Amino acid sequence: MKISYWNPPTAALEEFDAPSADGLGALSTAELVAGGTDWPTAQVITAARPSLEFPQGLTIVTSGPARHDGAGVRVFALGADRP
Repeated sequence: MKISYWNPPTAALEEFDAPSADGLGALSTAELVAGGTDWPTAQVITAARPSLEFPQGLTIVTSGPARHDGAGVRVFALGADRP
């Protein structure tokens, strides 16, 4: 008797160590927050910026791309707010 299982399609996600866990990442996040960026957005921007592990940086996928304007990161806009 042969049993087969259906494997649903999956998305490949990059595994990475959040740069905010180190001192420079924390400083970068703190500078963004001090400049008026809300805390969650500052953490995403810091994680997406180029690093030794990801020299090209990471792409932010968001439904609110305006929050990341001028941050120097790549943004992929979703939904109605898309330019």
